[in-house]
Amino acid sequence: MRKRVAILGATGMLGSSVYKVLKDKCDLILTARSQQQFDLLEKVHGGTSGHKKLIFNAVNHAIPSEYMVQELVRRMGGYFEVDLVINCIGVLNKFSSGGTPTAREYFMINTELPINLSKAFGARLIHPSTDCVFDGTAAPYTESSPPAPSYGLYGYAKLFADEVVKERSQVFRCCLIGEELCEDSFQMFTWFKRQKSVGGYTNWIITPITGVEFGNVCWRILAEDIKIAPNLLHLATPAISKYAILHQYKELNELDIELVPDGSVQVDKTLHTEYPEELAKLQIADFATQLKEL
Repeated sequence: MRKRVAILGATGMLGSSVYKVLKDKCDLILTARSQQQFDLLEKVHGGTSGHKKLIFNAVNHAIPSEYMVQELVRRMGGYFEVDLVINCIGVLNKFSSGGTPTAREYFMINTELPINLSKAFGARLIHPSTDCVFDGTAAPYTESSPPAPSYGLYGYAKLFADEVVKERSQVFRCCLIGEELCEDSFQMFTWFKRQKSVGGYTNWIITPITGVEFGNVCWRILAEDIKIAPNLLHLATPAISKYAILHQYKELNELDIELVPDGSVQVDKTLHTEYPEELAKLQIADFATQLKEL
């Protein structure tokens, strides 16, 4: 029997990547903020007609997040109608429409929503967190490292969610990268492809995982019934500079873009894990393989 999975925020970078992995493997419930976003998902990846689609906007100043989640659950068919819920809803510095979130909206989307999803779905929820709960001055960071959020309100909003969500649900802290559906996005790869000359940070170190590989991880958990002991786990992949990432991406896609090494920025957000045996269960692919699967 096919597993039933809800992908919340199925048209963003992460959600569309997870959809790409699961669309032929599972019966899906997909959410997006508009029909236009679903149309774009269909145009790029296809197959959406075979899945349930719900319009859901996480920003509603008139309705508390708790009630919005309750209504979403009702529209999904009930609490027990899904085997897994993957929360791909989040906002970094701009909405896809171009507007800048207010402080209230940052916390509605990145804190209140995942907390209420965790209350509703418990252990069936996978919630991705971020290395932005650290400022990059004291790497490597493990699950017990003291947080020092960066990237303004975003880092704080994600951290506050982590502390509550991990009590009931699975939190994977990681550095997610990938390609967007919209070609005018400011996600790293999508933005990079529009440039003629770019400075690549040789001293900005991260431990990346692509959105597609995150989807593969979710599928392995489902297909192999993998149990992870800590509810907060760092997806600690090998560290690499942003320059090296862009160089590999450029070579793989044969892009005619000048990439200039830039050592002016010193940031190290290397993630380590205190649970290597648990991380090994997820069988995360090497980075070169991840890039090829984009």
